[in-house]
Amino acid sequence: MIVRTRVRAVALFVLSALSALSLSTNSSAGALQPNGTATGKVYECPGNADNRPIPPTHASVALIRNQRTWDTQLITFSRKTFSGSFALTAPAGRYEVVVAIPGYPVRWIKLTSGDHKRVDFGVIACPA
Repeated sequence: MIVRTRVRAVALFVLSALSALSLSTNSSAGALQPNGTATGKVYECPGNADNRPIPPTHASVALIRNQRTWDTQLITFSRKTFSGSFALTAPAGRYEVVVAIPGYPVRWIKLTSGDHKRVDFGVIACPA
């Protein structure tokens, strides 16, 4: 009899804790906002023309805010178009979009909730 009472007490405690958690999650659900998205392409110099070096086959693109990386993606350059696509997501705020290849400028974007920004990195000066 005592064991059943304890089991019921524990079960009631667990259920009440789960109910409280559910209420707090539902009440703050309206405050949660969808992330913003930054998409784009990185273009690289074509290789093997006029003795130019072969470009890298991979690079990473990152969203950085306050010295913290929020999202990063490894891209693969197409050998036909010498470009690679990326899609990064992060909460609303102002971000640096950085390509991990020397010579590409840093781009700044401001993402808002549910926003979509397009950021393309054109071909940097090809070595002569």
